[in-house]
Amino acid sequence: MRQIIINADDLNYTPGINRSIMMLTRVGAISTTTAMMALEKAHIPDRGDIMRLRPRIGLHLQLTKGRPVAAADLVPGLIDTHGRFPAQDCVAGLDPGEVEIEWCHQLVRFCDVFGVPPCRIDSHHGVHEHPAFRPIAQALADEIGCALRRPGEAPGSVHHWTGQSLDAVELADAIRAEDRITPEGESIEVMVHPGLDTDQLVGLDRWDHRRQVEHQALLDLRRRWDDLLPGFALA
Repeated sequence: MRQIIINADDLNYTPGINRSIMMLTRVGAISTTTAMMALEKAHIPDRGDIMRLRPRIGLHLQLTKGRPVAAADLVPGLIDTHGRFPAQDCVAGLDPGEVEIEWCHQLVRFCDVFGVPPCRIDSHHGVHEHPAFRPIAQALADEIGCALRRPGEAPGSVHHWTGQSLDAVELADAIRAEDRITPEGESIEVMVHPGLDTDQLVGLDRWDHRRQVEHQALLDLRRRWDDLLPGFALA
């Protein structure tokens, strides 16, 4: 039976995103979530929610949308004039040495907040897939013995659906299409960005209101799993 890993990105981004992730976790609609640790204002879940999530929380590495965890004098090339990460189109030119320092600091903060190492590692805006940075992310994952999200173009990755406002049927179709090109014995990973509370989401990023659509699609997929994805199991 093919294993499906559904990971909800962006824990800590807004209270509504956290609420969505907790709801989806409670009903068994997602496998894992990954947390952003370098936000200007992180919305950390309360202790009870952390305990419920803890076996299934990973680290969502950042080089965008926030400010470095490391001191500015350690990563001067990672900050703009306001002390924040640079624009997304500047990421490719960042110093890998400073990226390694910053990501190590993000990992330490994660462990301090959640009390355990991450169960997986991925990144905001896919920055860990940059050729200069992927070895750094891989080394962190190897050090703590967790999985690193595979590249979006690799077989077994359903990343392209995000932001398209697909419903449960269309998402199931995307998973089955990926199944046809994924080697036997490998899992399929689905990246999702669910959220609730429209007023918190508008203007947040390019997904904004689509996060609520994804939330509902994931609830519907869980409810209709046996009909839409027979022969597949949520990891």
